[in-house]
Amino acid sequence: MKVLSGIVAFILIINFCQSGIIDKVIARVNDDVITMSDLDGEMANVLLENPLLIDSAEIQKTRKEKLEEMIDNLLILQAAKKDAEPVPEEVITVEVNKYLAELTSTAPKDIPFEMYLKQKGTSLEELKKKIKEVIENKYIVTRAVDRRVQKLLSSEDRKSDESKLKTRYRVSHILLKIPKQLTPEIESKIKIKALEIVAEIRKGKSFEGMAKEFSDDEANKFVGGDLGYFDEGNIPQQFKSVIPKLQVDEVSEPIRSNLGYHIIKLRDKITVEDLIYSEKYKEERKQWINELRKKAKIQIFE
Repeated sequence: MKVLSGIVAFILIINFCQSGIIDKVIARVNDDVITMSDLDGEMANVLLENPLLIDSAEIQKTRKEKLEEMIDNLLILQAAKKDAEPVPEEVITVEVNKYLAELTSTAPKDIPFEMYLKQKGTSLEELKKKIKEVIENKYIVTRAVDRRVQKLLSSEDRKSDESKLKTRYRVSHILLKIPKQLTPEIESKIKIKALEIVAEIRKGKSFEGMAKEFSDDEANKFVGGDLGYFDEGNIPQQFKSVIPKLQVDEVSEPIRSNLGYHIIKLRDKITVEDLIYSEKYKEERKQWINELRKKAKIQIFE
């Protein structure tokens, strides 16, 4: 489970901690409610991620869409809780610590964190309690949808989908170009430099930092050499025997091409199984929400 990004997490969790304050109910979903401050917290997230969203009509449209999304999330949480298993304590502990570390780094540094929480009308214990609730809810929903997805993933489904999908690789590179007027001595120096860069990275130097400093690929050196994702069938010919064998975060030996020497880093790998599962998860979650909406009692007051 991913931790919310710093400032967004802080706004949403602090808002959640203050949910005991008398608040306007803007929607009722079966026996649960969504309040104005719940929606305001979610919209703070949206506006932080989309700073160019300033048109009032567009903001109102987004607000309505966000409320519908919150209703969907609440419906699926209600259903998931009916057959929920206890969340493992080790999962909760690890995730709570991640949240707290990110929230602490986001909070103002001029006063102690606990004092800052007190100014916001909450405490560290209350914060931990609310974070735990967020984690438990996310875990319960994920497990519930997963159980439904696993029932769908028959061998026939998997075989059919595997024929359409291919493993995807996210790759970064550092390119040391060779000049048009190339001599054995010049090529030897470039290759030695490439080997030295590989050695430095394997000792702990940042690949992205080394790309910015040494790569001759002006198109992507300032984004750490990121080339994006390649489908299995679209990997450049000179890298086909290398990239599929790398582990995530592993760095290759220098590879010679007609441009020069490339140092490859595998940043991410999405297998066919991952792709099939991701598609089925989205489909099944949407289907379940549609089923739940047909039976639910939903009232919107905003």
